[in-house]
Amino acid sequence: MKTVLIVDDNTTILGVMKRTFIEKGYEVTTASSAKEAGEYSEREFDAAIIDGLGGEWIRVCKEVRATRKIIFSVDEGIVEEARREGLEACLKGKDSILEIVSK
Repeated sequence: MKTVLIVDDNTTILGVMKRTFIEKGYEVTTASSAKEAGEYSEREFDAAIIDGLGGEWIRVCKEVRATRKIIFSVDEGIVEEARREGLEACLKGKDSILEIVSK
């Protein structure tokens, strides 16, 4: 079973994403803050989907161990910065995170 860590400070979005990935057969771990995400630094995930978290996404990316790290934000500036850092990134409401993770 593929594992995914979802980090988002919006609990509504976090819940929807969690249910969606569980329905698609993923083992899902969630965190609602950068600090909480750091508690999983010893675990290895197939993918980590990380909200911009007010700029905290950089810290989370350094602490989380995942084969793929995907920044998922409504802020185009964060998406562009993440891409410059060599990370996958997409815009909330525009790109389908499920399709991106499934690639």
